[in-house]
Parts: sequence; C-alpha cells; structure tokens
Amino acid sequence: MSSKGIHIFNRDGIHESVDPYQLFPNLKVEQDGSHAFYLGMELAKAQIAWLLGKRYVQDRPLSWGCITPVNSPGEEYQEEGTTLKQSKNMKKR
Repeated sequence: MSSKGIHIFNRDGIHESVDPYQLFPNLKVEQDGSHAFYLGMELAKAQIAWLLGKRYVQDRPLSWGCITPVNSPGEEYQEEGTTLKQSKNMKKR
C-alpha cells in the first residue's frame, strides 16, 4: 500500500488502485474459487486499512486501535508461510 492505493503483483505485473474491484481481474483466479475467495478477503482488509491510513499485513488480522494489545498477533516473528516455502522449493529445481 501507498498513498496512491493498494498494490498487487503477480507474474503479469504490478497493479495499483484504491478500488479492489478494479484490481481483482488482474489476479486471474477465475478458475480457482478458493483462491479467489482468499484474495477477495485480503483485498477487503487492505482496502479498509488503506482507507483508515493503517498498516496492512497479508495473512494477519487487522489489529490496530486503542483496544489492540501491544503485542498483538502479527507483530511477532512468524514462521515462513506456504508461499515462501513453495518459492524456495521452486528455486531448488
């Protein structure tokens, strides 16, 4: 995210918009319903964070505000996720 909006990137390029509906077609997940649902949820969280001027972290709950604990989930070190593990395995080939 930046002051210009939400950024997404994949093998086809980098796309930027303040409207997730404009970004979604660039994801090319029409044939993968579960991935489309996941990306839709993440884009919604990113848009909320962008509109409120807050930080967004993929795969972490939105956690900011006066009732958020200081060490809220997502602020501590996280083990590498499946995407990172998969990309490391791809490099080994």
